Amino acid sequence: MNASLNMRLGAIQGDNQLKTLRALKQQLQQHETLLKHIEKQIVPVFSYFVNQLDDAIKANNLRAGSRALGALDDIAELCRDEDLRLRYRTLKSVYFGMTGELTKAVPIIRELFLNLFISRDPDDLRFNVQANNLVFALAISGQFEEARRICNMVLPYLQSEPGLHARFLGLHAFLDAQSGRMRRAQRYIQRAFRVLP
Repeated sequence: MNASLNMRLGAIQGDNQLKTLRALKQQLQQHETLLKHIEKQIVPVFSYFVNQLDDAIKANNLRAGSRALGALDDIAELCRDEDLRLRYRTLKSVYFGMTGELTKAVPIIRELFLNLFISRDPDDLRFNVQANNLVFALAISGQFEEARRICNMVLPYLQSEPGLHARFLGLHAFLDAQSGRMRRAQRYIQRAFRVLP
């Protein structure tokens, strides 16, 4: 009798769990529909403020940049457009660089660089720009070892581009000189001159 009662109770619990799962699935679908609706409305607003931040940076207007950045930070999580989010993060790092807030700029630049490094497209010039930005930001903030590691990581990918290759060899030499490694710096300078056309 107990076994029969337990089987019936298990069946009832199974039915209740199925009902709960169906309700959760329906709520999740409604949530996704709502997010898509929100995104359709957020993208133009987000794009507007990204353009405002870009214009403020170009005009060297830090106050307008601060206002645009504040608005963008408030709605950034709602925007799923990856190109727009990439542009936002890039401009945010530039803004922090302009205001001298390198402790805020470096992590953003590092993230942008590593994302581009992982999905390296040989024709993507953003990779070279972000590598350059990261090395300079690290050097300015006194993080010479990490800057040198980034140079070493990037150099093999730049051999087909003599100008950039020479630039990063020169950056490596500068970093070595800053760390007191003068002979090594001299070797990198010599390599840079050999690479130049």
